[in-house]
Amino acid sequence: MSTKPLTILELVERLEQQANGTLQAPVPASRPSMPEVDEGPDVDPDAPPPLDNLDRMLVERVTGGLLDGAAIARPLPPLDYLVESLGFTAGSGPPHMIAGYGFSGKTVAAQSLLLSLAAGRAVWGAYTVKPRRVAHVDLEQGERLSRRRYQRLAYAMGLDLAELGDDLVLSAMPNIALVPLHAPCWEALMRGRDLIAVDSLRVAQPGCDENSSDFRQGLDMLGQLSERTGCRAVVLHHARKASDDKPGQGLQTIRGSSAILDACDAVYVFSASKGEPVSVDPVKTREHGEPPDAFAMRVEDVPSEDGQDERAGLRVVLCGAEAVVEARTKASEARKAIQARQDAERVRDVLLRHPGLGASDLRAAAGELSGPRWSAVKVVLGSELEARDEKTGRTWRVAHYLRGPVS
Repeated sequence: MSTKPLTILELVERLEQQANGTLQAPVPASRPSMPEVDEGPDVDPDAPPPLDNLDRMLVERVTGGLLDGAAIARPLPPLDYLVESLGFTAGSGPPHMIAGYGFSGKTVAAQSLLLSLAAGRAVWGAYTVKPRRVAHVDLEQGERLSRRRYQRLAYAMGLDLAELGDDLVLSAMPNIALVPLHAPCWEALMRGRDLIAVDSLRVAQPGCDENSSDFRQGLDMLGQLSERTGCRAVVLHHARKASDDKPGQGLQTIRGSSAILDACDAVYVFSASKGEPVSVDPVKTREHGEPPDAFAMRVEDVPSEDGQDERAGLRVVLCGAEAVVEARTKASEARKAIQARQDAERVRDVLLRHPGLGASDLRAAAGELSGPRWSAVKVVLGSELEARDEKTGRTWRVAHYLRGPVS
């Protein structure tokens, strides 16, 4: 801004004032006044940033469900069950699991369970239930096989599938996974239902390593959705085959991280060998308490009424755990009998070529027969095998011969 120049007299006057110390600082030109700004209350620099709308919703969701002492002390209602005898609880909560290796009967048993619940019929012909609304998410078999099995199961139970309406629904090979992005789809399937079956857990989580603890995230999501919908989930999961000689391996046979087991409520392990009943080991029923005793079931074909189709129906029949032991005992005895006949044929062949062998040489020549197998051979050959005491020099030994014609 420009200023007015001083005259000679004014300049002299200024110099005199400066010399005697009476010069005053010039007064600045006045400026237009600015409106005062209200800066508000002092801000704490260490305070957390204000919540946005999304954060506020999340906080309200968490804190809105807090229970105080009085609420915690209120009496609990009795548990609701899908199948009480199995400790198979209903309502909101963590998912249940049916685990088993391939062809152990877990899928057909699960489909039979769903069909019985939808119709209010006894599960596996033994456990009384009330009608429920159920859904089956099939990610493995495909529509044709799943529908065919339901048709065969319904035929054996004397049910008309059409009369069930939407109390039983099947979603075959949907393009969804157990990931947060698809949570609305799962919630829609669970809404208004009592049970949803997912076959299988591994396929529902593609690209996720089942040996990682992160694999449980899909199970946790099902549990969270169950709390919102009241629909319980049951997942089918693969297991390793247990050794027949080591019973009670249910927990160890479940494939993947131990976090999978931790994320489930009730867990049932299925196992079977060809020609024997399916063994079911309830290894865990967390909400129910003490797991029920192990049991077994048979999967049987049911012929048509006119006898033209031997596989018209399919039936799951419950039996005691001792049925598995009996079947395995019979199978073991049958295998031993076959082995004994084969060993006897080798003994015959050896004695035809080398009659008079002692027991040790004969057992070695016939295939290193153990004591039990040699005893079984003597039972098979019976009187056909002749043992003679013979003296060779000063030593006596038992020599073996075949008596009579070879049969």
